[in-house]
Amino acid sequence: MEILAVFNAKGGVGKTTSAVNLAACFAAMGERVVVFDLDAQGNATSSMGIMKAPGVGTYDVITGRAAITDALVPTFMENLSLVGATKNLATIDVDLALGDKSGGILSKVVAPIKNDVDILIMDCAPTFGSMTINALISADAVFIPSQPSPYAHDGLVRTWTILSRIRQELHPALRVVGILPTLCSSADADGGIMSAMKAEFGNLVDDRGVSLDSELFAAATAAGVPACVFSPAATASLAYVDLAARLLASASDGDPLDSGKPGAARSRFRRLDNAPAPDPEKRQAVIHTLEAWRKKADQNGILDANINVPPVDAAAMEMAAAEIVSETGEEGERQWSAIARWSVLVGAAILLATSSFVLGWAAGAEKF
Repeated sequence: MEILAVFNAKGGVGKTTSAVNLAACFAAMGERVVVFDLDAQGNATSSMGIMKAPGVGTYDVITGRAAITDALVPTFMENLSLVGATKNLATIDVDLALGDKSGGILSKVVAPIKNDVDILIMDCAPTFGSMTINALISADAVFIPSQPSPYAHDGLVRTWTILSRIRQELHPALRVVGILPTLCSSADADGGIMSAMKAEFGNLVDDRGVSLDSELFAAATAAGVPACVFSPAATASLAYVDLAARLLASASDGDPLDSGKPGAARSRFRRLDNAPAPDPEKRQAVIHTLEAWRKKADQNGILDANINVPPVDAAAMEMAAAEIVSETGEEGERQWSAIARWSVLVGAAILLATSSFVLGWAAGAEKF
């Protein structure tokens, strides 16, 4: 089993989207894959077609409350399982700080399944806490999705600095296998940020990237399935198919580790700068499998369930309605109070004017 960490210290750059789509594509290639959701937001967990949130998950495994074999949840996609994020994962950095101070906890807790799994993908949180450090120390390779925008570029440089520090002081064997431009528009292809990324990191940056397809990603997110399963023929989906094929080393490859160290173990992953174009027949076979999973998800009611579209909360509606009525009532009272004040003032003015006129008329009548 090899562990691939998908990480970027900047949020909102397609990190989880890349993790779940790569996982689905690897599984469609016949690899036995597990997604380990380390992000307390739990977006990877809700993107795997699981209609009921897992009761046991990442937090329980990391803290020793449960074995990883008890937390594994199979998905509707063959070869693909999940260790999901539960609500208490938000406190994991505190637990790690108070507990075992050693690194590499994740490599220890996943050891029981190492002979039954080919690839374990860690969807890391976009933060640099104890959990992220443990993930990177435990990983064999790391993959970085990054949007070609100014703020995201700053995050990419910061992420690279973090990884360099990890490699220098804690995990020299950690390999960065690629940088994926995400949410790319046509203007980004030859834009300044993309050019800067390529100048800084060379061929590790994927030339093609993943195009911005808001409709596809929004629909796939609502349905709770990877985009490459929701619409296998979409351009963005095919980008992930090709990316997975380029990253995954074949048996005919030499040693793609490129570590230069005698006796270094052969890696399951290629670096993008050493990756050939995908084999057309294998590519088509992956697409065919993804299409079959799309049909299966439809037949199982997963697509109609809209996993990530919350039902209307009746209690919330009642609270909102009561608040509206309260605010309307108070506003009405304020309006009536203002009207009443103006009425008194106008009435007093009219009375004063009338009195003055009557008194003046009476005084004039006496003179005549």
